[in-house]
Amino acid sequence: MANDYFQDVSQNEGSSGQKSIRNITVASRQRTPRRQVPTKDQGQIKRTRRSGFTIWAVAFISIVALVGVGFFAFRGTTITVIPREQTVVFDEQTVYTAYPEGEGPSAGSIVYNTISREFEESTTVEATSVENVEEYARGVLTIVNNHSTADLRLIKNTRFETPAGLVYRIRDSVDVPGKTDSAPGELEVTVYADEPGERYNIGPVSKLTLPGLKTTGPDMFENVYARSSSSMSGGFVGERPVVSEQDQNSAQSQLRTILEERARTAFNDTEATDIYIFPELQSVVYEILPPDFAEDGSVRVRQKAVVTVPAFEGDVFAKALAEATSADAGSGEVRIIDPTSFAITLVEPDDIEIGSDVLEFTLSGNARFEWVVDSELLARDLAGNAKETFQNILESHPGIEEASAQVRPFWKTRFPEDVSNIKIIVNSRQ
Repeated sequence: MANDYFQDVSQNEGSSGQKSIRNITVASRQRTPRRQVPTKDQGQIKRTRRSGFTIWAVAFISIVALVGVGFFAFRGTTITVIPREQTVVFDEQTVYTAYPEGEGPSAGSIVYNTISREFEESTTVEATSVENVEEYARGVLTIVNNHSTADLRLIKNTRFETPAGLVYRIRDSVDVPGKTDSAPGELEVTVYADEPGERYNIGPVSKLTLPGLKTTGPDMFENVYARSSSSMSGGFVGERPVVSEQDQNSAQSQLRTILEERARTAFNDTEATDIYIFPELQSVVYEILPPDFAEDGSVRVRQKAVVTVPAFEGDVFAKALAEATSADAGSGEVRIIDPTSFAITLVEPDDIEIGSDVLEFTLSGNARFEWVVDSELLARDLAGNAKETFQNILESHPGIEEASAQVRPFWKTRFPEDVSNIKIIVNSRQ
């Protein structure tokens, strides 16, 4: 149960004193009585009395002014909150299951999506000879099936034609998914130019038709098409410098070493608070890219690495782990303070495709769970209520371990009506 403390703020009033005046008696030089003349000290007594009244008046006005300033300068309320926290130790025999986003069996299941980063390295290698080559441009198309809900099979060498009449083909048969109520079916494929040469090196195309569908009817021809979001490249006919196989393999080996190091630290700079990323689960795909040829006869050898890692939805992941480890999560949201304090291991790491397969994993180590305090909701619950209700209101917020309140001005018996006058400070123990 949360503890609460009130700290009232008051003003210290000062006091002002009056100086004492010494009365001096003047002795007469003659024994005969004489009429006494008021002395200088007697006149000073009168002036001092008037001065004392002035001091008291100034003091009273100052106190009133201070109270007025305090009323306006110290208005508002500050609530200081310490969230609940719990540390648990994971049982290494417990197996957890995470589903690709959109495929979880029920609400509250552990789900994940993927984050990918690409790195490219290259190095220059001297050519050893020259050869005549004929190369075909290639690129990636997205085939769209907005014709039928049934899958559409396209056989090997199916043609795709640009508005300018350039033809590209697929080299393997594919099945394009059927459309749904909300969207057409789509499939990405690699296509190759019908002829070698630079003429087929073109930019993105918004729509390529399938000439083979003209005989099936206008509806299918119109609603089954392709588009490209990147360029077609690699087409060439002519002489090119050649790098020896040994030099090329040596260069690619060096590039692989550099890319492996970059891949290991690919996500070290990730500081997102709404997702959890575990680099030990990442997968890396390496691809040797077509070389670049310089005018001086040298060849730039290139290689790319695509690093993909599962990213777990923060609040769902933390809550699922808290419940699985019997942490008293209650109805509040929790977060993991330091995900590096425990290790995650896939049960069957081989042949797992991150992003499409269900992940089964175990955990080892410990985790510190901290409950999330909804500051806006707490301020709304306090607004306008009496101080005496503070404890009862705190009990309706399970994420709070301790809390204290400073209500200003100190004589106020209720929290401010205006939520903007209630400041919530959350002091985490981390």
